[in-house]
Amino acid sequence: MRIDIKQAQRRDGDILPLINIVFLLLIFFLLTSTIAPKPDIDVTPPDTQDGEPASPPADAIYLSAEGFVSVDGNEATFEELPRVLRPFLASLGDKPVRIVADRGSEGTDLLQIVDAIRAAGGSTIRLVTMRDSAP
Repeated sequence: MRIDIKQAQRRDGDILPLINIVFLLLIFFLLTSTIAPKPDIDVTPPDTQDGEPASPPADAIYLSAEGFVSVDGNEATFEELPRVLRPFLASLGDKPVRIVADRGSEGTDLLQIVDAIRAAGGSTIRLVTMRDSAP
């Protein structure tokens, strides 16, 4: 006597299209989004009417309203700036040094940073501003 045993159908193929769609969506979002590190100190740049809209650069010097300075993600005092700036400037190469200063920061603090950059060998310095949203 022969007994027919029904084998359970394999359903492995049902989940494969779902996995493909998830990976395609992941690739799409990675390609269309901007991944930029957030600065370690809170800075709101001053407004401007000119320039192209952009996100704050990762390779910049940040100056907070309270006078805190961040170089390449590391907090530094004004006395430490000459020592910290040399490797930072070497990593930039020929690119300009960008400073993102808070709109409430002191001008004397900004001038101290500029003087330290010049003393460390920096030649081109740019102040990063935020485009004004008003028409």
